[in-house]
Amino acid sequence: MQMVMIGYSDSNKDGGYLASNWALYQAQESVAGICQQHRIRLILFHGRGGTVARGGGPANRGIRAQPPGSVNGRFRVTEQGEIIASRYANPELAKQHLEQIVHAVLLASSPILNQARYLKPGELQSVKCLQPLIASTGRLSLTHLVSSIIGGQPLPLTK
Repeated sequence: MQMVMIGYSDSNKDGGYLASNWALYQAQESVAGICQQHRIRLILFHGRGGTVARGGGPANRGIRAQPPGSVNGRFRVTEQGEIIASRYANPELAKQHLEQIVHAVLLASSPILNQARYLKPGELQSVKCLQPLIASTGRLSLTHLVSSIIGGQPLPLTK
């Protein structure tokens, strides 16, 4: 068995939300593929914070958005900081949240849903073709914004 931790916070700081999430998706897809080839059981360990920039947000959607074949009934998450009290202090809310996580893991692990993945044939490939351009544009925009805020010379927003 191989466990790999996915960190959201630092990658978001480096390249922005879109670029980092695309890189994390590709990394998970690659690791899952290698593990499948060598018949190694994989557990992806997600280090999530409260904000979207730190991997937070609706856990159900986040789990279901994982690359096909990367969950396979196994999912580990650590939730950090302020999110612990908001999700687990009330027993009813904690139970509901855990039920949503289990539900999402079951959906993400379904071979039938992994094949369809809510997209028509060819649509996933179209998304994968566009995603590098979208991620690159997001990264450039973030760099431009940060440069202008700190008083440096902003990078041009062209390719």
